[in-house]
Amino acid sequence: MSRPAFFVDGQTEQRALQQLCSGNPIRLIGCNGKTVSMSAVAKRLATHIKLLNNRNFPIVVIIDREAREESAEEVKKELLNELGILGIEDEILIGVCDRMIENWILADRDNFKKYINRKSNLPKVTYEGTKGKSEVKKIFPEYHETTDGVTLLATSNPEEMNRNSTSFNSFVKTIAELPCTWLENLWENN
Repeated sequence: MSRPAFFVDGQTEQRALQQLCSGNPIRLIGCNGKTVSMSAVAKRLATHIKLLNNRNFPIVVIIDREAREESAEEVKKELLNELGILGIEDEILIGVCDRMIENWILADRDNFKKYINRKSNLPKVTYEGTKGKSEVKKIFPEYHETTDGVTLLATSNPEEMNRNSTSFNSFVKTIAELPCTWLENLWENN
């Protein structure tokens, strides 16, 4: 049976995964931002992966596309390529939020609306590729990433996120073989 290790961009993702996937290592990459190269991210990841000393597999990575020009899929391919150059041969499963984790949070409109006690509907638009944090703050100005963001992400319905976010859909296809209580209904319905 697999025992994955998770590496993520930020504390929102780390804290939410600690709730959703407790018992697994969940580490901050410690190297993120729109100006950070995939080579630098890969070098940092390679160090973290080597420290695991083959105790965990697969390695699950969740990063933000940020303002990079490349698509989420291109960022994913570039990171895999850079890890390969560094000799990392572990099974690496990568999710790239198109642009940031708030875009995945916004993909479950009902959960977001419920959390902020909003009675009227949110716009039926895709937030994929937008500045998700800015979009959240337009609707919910007092939003705080490491409190509100964590709760919103941990309580989001992955089926809704899968329906409304291309980058989340791509990620869940990547991790389809992992045992995950949070995603069980999604696997049963697809």
